[in-house]
Amino acid sequence: MARSALLALPLVCTLAILPGCWAPGGNQFSTDSYTYQSTAHMPQTVTVVDTRNGQPIFSVDIPVGKQLVMQFHRGAGTKLADGEPSDLYPDKLKWDLWPIGRQFGWPTQELDCPDRYARRVDVTLREGPELADSLKPVVTTPAPQGDPTVTPPPANPPMVPAPQDKPSVPAPVAPPGPGKPVTSGDGHG
Repeated sequence: MARSALLALPLVCTLAILPGCWAPGGNQFSTDSYTYQSTAHMPQTVTVVDTRNGQPIFSVDIPVGKQLVMQFHRGAGTKLADGEPSDLYPDKLKWDLWPIGRQFGWPTQELDCPDRYARRVDVTLREGPELADSLKPVVTTPAPQGDPTVTPPPANPPMVPAPQDKPSVPAPVAPPGPGKPVTSGDGHG
């Protein structure tokens, strides 16, 4: 048992350092990989800035309930005619938006970017709380027809008297008191 555990240790260590593993705070070793989660009480915007001119080259408002995964790849950006990386954008940023909690996969979006000495990642919090798109109410407005003016009901609606039908049940008969005759309630004794 101990021998098989020792044999499995190198395999586990190798799998642990493979790219494609994503966790909040990064993967705890230097692969230039980052994960930013956006929650209802902490909605985030991530911007990559070219520090040579202060211009943002990438910015995303991470939707609530999603996480931004991004990784910088050195020398994989724009190439010159001789195959060497460009001085302007020599690196490549690969990124994607995934549901919070997804830890494995490869980002599908990419763009060329400055090298690590000429870029900065700014993370800002948007005013919250925000609702996830799946929890936001769907508001539909009907198409206007005719006069869109709404007429309020009258303040004192007219009173309509109730119909004066004969009751189908006779009125209750009062118990006879001293010196009073018993009547049927119709006025005829």
